[in-house]
Amino acid sequence: MIRVICMLVLWLSLSNDSIAQAIKPYFIHYSTNQGLSQSQVGAILKDKQGFMWFATQEGLNKFDGYTFTIYKHYTNDTNSLSDNNIFDIVEDSQGYLWVATGRGLDKFDKTTEVFTHHTTKLPDLKIRDLFIDSKQHLWLGTVDGLYLFNGSKNNFSVFKHRDNQSNSLADNYVYRIAEDAKGNLWIGCKNGLSLFNPTNKRFRNYYHQDGNQHSLSNNWVTSVLKDSHNRMWIGTRGGGLNLYNETSDDFRSFLHNADNPNSLAHNDLLCLQEDEKNNIWIGTENGGLSVLKLPNFQFTTYKFDANDPNSLSNNSVYSIYRDDIGNMWVGTWSGGVNFLPKFGRKFKSYKNQIGSNSLNNNFVLSITGDGKDQIWIGTDGGGINYFNRKTQTFDFIKNNPSNPNSPKTDYVIAVDYFNSSMLALGYHRGGFGTYNIQTKTFENYSIDTPDPKSRISSWSVNSVVRDHQQNFWIGTWNGGLCFMNGQTHEVTAFKHEPNNANSIPNNNINIVFVDRDGRTWIGTETGAARYLPHSKSFARYIHQVSDPQSISNDYITCFADGPKGYLWVGTSGGLNLLNIKTGKFKRYSETDGFANNAIKSIVIDKKGNLWISSNKGLTRFNYYENDVRNYSLADGLQSNEFKARASFMTQDGEIYFGGPNGFNSFYPDSIKDNTFVPPVYITNLSIFNTPITTGFSNPNFPTHINSAKKIVLNYDQSVFTLAFAALNFTIPEKTNMLISLKVLTKNGIMLGVTVAQPIPT
Repeated sequence: MIRVICMLVLWLSLSNDSIAQAIKPYFIHYSTNQGLSQSQVGAILKDKQGFMWFATQEGLNKFDGYTFTIYKHYTNDTNSLSDNNIFDIVEDSQGYLWVATGRGLDKFDKTTEVFTHHTTKLPDLKIRDLFIDSKQHLWLGTVDGLYLFNGSKNNFSVFKHRDNQSNSLADNYVYRIAEDAKGNLWIGCKNGLSLFNPTNKRFRNYYHQDGNQHSLSNNWVTSVLKDSHNRMWIGTRGGGLNLYNETSDDFRSFLHNADNPNSLAHNDLLCLQEDEKNNIWIGTENGGLSVLKLPNFQFTTYKFDANDPNSLSNNSVYSIYRDDIGNMWVGTWSGGVNFLPKFGRKFKSYKNQIGSNSLNNNFVLSITGDGKDQIWIGTDGGGINYFNRKTQTFDFIKNNPSNPNSPKTDYVIAVDYFNSSMLALGYHRGGFGTYNIQTKTFENYSIDTPDPKSRISSWSVNSVVRDHQQNFWIGTWNGGLCFMNGQTHEVTAFKHEPNNANSIPNNNINIVFVDRDGRTWIGTETGAARYLPHSKSFARYIHQVSDPQSISNDYITCFADGPKGYLWVGTSGGLNLLNIKTGKFKRYSETDGFANNAIKSIVIDKKGNLWISSNKGLTRFNYYENDVRNYSLADGLQSNEFKARASFMTQDGEIYFGGPNGFNSFYPDSIKDNTFVPPVYITNLSIFNTPITTGFSNPNFPTHINSAKKIVLNYDQSVFTLAFAALNFTIPEKTNMLISLKVLTKNGIMLGVTVAQPIPT
């Protein structure tokens, strides 16, 4: 026998709540493509262990964040589901699941994985809703009345509509049950709303009254919700939403208005839920998802958008669920599950979207702005894009061969906001140019400019910056460095001289930067350099293999002001902090926790944190606390890859980074840490690569693997595999786990142990 002791230690990659920033919700979709058994999801539940459960027309689904386990009806297995058509799921205080199926009520023991069938005198009773009240009573809303289940006697009490009894149930077709703060039940029926007092077993009914605008808006009640302020909300089919007023004992209705985009999306409602911010989420049929923000009673509607892969997947919303973390789950008619994590995507993302006002080209090479509302974007083939932060709208300017007053080319490698009337531009195969924002006119300078004093030494310009005297410094490809006098436009070129150690290191200039003290720095393919104005020469900074205080790599990509007397230098081999006085560097790399050594851009926020783009996402670096946080595509980035020099920060602190799939923006203070530590469970056991079924059907392993206290294996079961999951549904791929195994051997024989990890560490 082998005894294995597993200690699972978990840490989380930190994330944040970004819903307040988002232009619209960014839904993560789970459908049959990800393993869901069927795409109509009528009910959602998170159990006490932390697993998610989804009711479909093709069985019951359990989800651990990585894989789906599907429970279905099997004709020859009496311990399986009674029917595959699932309408609702609830969990009692003992941890048992109660499942409403097309053939009645099932109780599911998650430990043994056995379904027990509880039938009434009507074995095929169709249950539409299950509800456990504050006294742990289980109520069933059915097509044939209201049922109360007595677990100890395994029988039911039945409450039905009686035509001759005004205090009976409003109608026998029961859609939804909810409990108010006084312990009364509110029961939504196909023909009216019932208020039930469980003590005296009496019903008080509400109906629509023609001509009375304060009566129930429609008798067909599909959903009932008690919110955190003990208000009762009633959803109807055809009559929109109702809010009950206890003082006046009447209703206020909210209806769809085609002329008001801030009204309810549709009058046919299917479900209601409250989010963590006390907004009311309303699922409609064919109208999408409406969110009612209180106290101004304004609706915002989200619908399926064919041009947005992360929009709502279907406009008929059958179920909405808020879990204990504050994540929102939305089940649809034929679009599966839509997941909106509380701690999820942190960054606004802008990219080209067909049929809407958007970025005209996703390849963002450079970003600049006036610091307030104007953002200018250089693209690789889309010309110059202009983004208005206030209106969230785009416009663009492209090359027109028949119009000399247009961009020289549509490949804009560099943009720099010179002043309120001028942009400086660097083109691929187009030289250097300026754009007068006021007069909307262009001037271009290149190798063939008529005035030889204003000629640029290369057709391609990688970087443009102005100095403190309003002159231009222009970094070219294969043409060295050009200095253009801001008044006369006369150009002085600096080129690499093989036998002159005080010349620039290379004629391919990646970046030109002017620091806070007016010093000009250049980054090349073979080192960095600082311009020495008195001698009109350059001091070089080159990587030395034998000197750990030299720069870490000679391919220089970016610069940023460091603490007083220091300069940050980004390279393809990591980040460097230069002591300008001593010329010594301190290096930072992946070994210090950075996601990637290929540094592309650096922006320093208002609190002094460095935001660093790379080929593997964004890194936030607090230099003073030596704290590193990494963000990836899963956090909402346009791509894990970013482009060098494509970054900018506005006066109010919003940061922009661009890459091959558009650009991101964010306010650093809005990015908060995810403090949720998810539970970890072993989810599967295999012996010699053969999966082992656990539970009632296997006497050797009678308990499900995630409930087992210990596992006993024989000597001939020496190679086994354990699969496990951390129930962190928010970006599960960023949850890291450390596994420690202590293997106790017998007679000194070491036996094989394999741990299957469903996610990367």
